[in-house]
Amino acid sequence: MFVPYDLHFGAQIVCAHEDTCLGLLTLFRSKDSHNFSDKEIFFLDSLKEHLSIRLFQDRKQQNTSPRKSISWFRETYCLTHREEEILDLLLEGLENEQIAEKLCISENTLRRHIYNLYGKLNIQHRWQLHFLDREI
Repeated sequence: MFVPYDLHFGAQIVCAHEDTCLGLLTLFRSKDSHNFSDKEIFFLDSLKEHLSIRLFQDRKQQNTSPRKSISWFRETYCLTHREEEILDLLLEGLENEQIAEKLCISENTLRRHIYNLYGKLNIQHRWQLHFLDREI
């Protein structure tokens, strides 16, 4: 799959701390660059510990930051009342099925609302909500 891009070698580390997966770092090299050496793999493994702790601390700090109010989102992004309700439930971590049931709407209707909401917020994925949600 990577050969058309001249990528023949890869090294990957999983960043995790306290049973929490924080991310995945993958490095690639072309065929001309040769495979990763034992010394480079050792360096990546050492970097993994530091990076995992740093990412964990950053996530912990974000989780303690105060949440922006839903009214802030409404005013800033001109949300409808329904979009405001849906955003609040999304930020609480509810799944689509739970939100649709709670609001007594179909999942298709909910998906349309979410699509419109994401357009107004200029995001494409649910995980991006959490970057908009915290005070800076």
